[in-house]
Amino acid sequence: MRAEPREGSEMVSQMLLGETAEVLEQIDRWIRIRTRFDNYEGWVNPGQCGFITAEAEQAWISDIRLHRSYQSSYKVHHAESGDALTVPLGAQKIDSPNGIYLPDGEYFKPDLIAPFVLAGDIVLTAERFAGIPYLWGGRSDLGIDCSGFIQTLFAIFGYAMPRDSRQQFELAEPFITDLKDIDHAQRGDLVFFKNPEGRIVHVGLYVTDGCMIHAGPNVRVNCFAPKWANRVLFPYDQRLADRFCGVIRITDLVLRKALPRSPMNMNLDDRSPQILDSDA
Repeated sequence: MRAEPREGSEMVSQMLLGETAEVLEQIDRWIRIRTRFDNYEGWVNPGQCGFITAEAEQAWISDIRLHRSYQSSYKVHHAESGDALTVPLGAQKIDSPNGIYLPDGEYFKPDLIAPFVLAGDIVLTAERFAGIPYLWGGRSDLGIDCSGFIQTLFAIFGYAMPRDSRQQFELAEPFITDLKDIDHAQRGDLVFFKNPEGRIVHVGLYVTDGCMIHAGPNVRVNCFAPKWANRVLFPYDQRLADRFCGVIRITDLVLRKALPRSPMNMNLDDRSPQILDSDA
């Protein structure tokens, strides 16, 4: 998705395979859409989309078998045309005996199956993203940005997180605003950072001992708390320390809806966000 309807304009986000959107308008070879998942608006090339009726979309998004992919990216081939697609981590799909279903039919999986990334909790799962390159606007294991990393992590555990770090920061009040209190943070809490103008521009997932896992310049663990700088193995980043803004408890997050969970029924029951509409 691009900010403007032209080549070379800035990519602001991505739609993942199997996600749907509403078409708002069309200009030349570009269409403006609003995504169903997070209500994000942007411009896409029609050649990168498939078009279905409103009835078909409703049947797709309401199918109880629909879930997020929790495997590393892998290729599939359409059962009839043979066209190849890449199924990225976080894609929406329905499993079939031979592969997956998408709105345009069945796709066959190769014999070699990509490894699972879903682990015991959200931090262990996040650590399996390590090394994925940074991509502004990215939301998958082919390239990801900081807020896309957080959004995709929560999505595969069944929680609808807003797209941007600023929007994620607005979900709850930070309970830590001074790095001196960082030891009160717990695994899975969200850590936010601001730019010199005071705008929220970065987010990560707290691990322990003044460290977080985040996307930038790839998915990695960094220490951002001066008191832990010489006591942990992970590299210390003074720039992060200077721009620290606050920590939000995962249990204080208030999200608008839950998403279908993975077939493995992994969840965050011990420390989970609050859901406004559990029936969505």
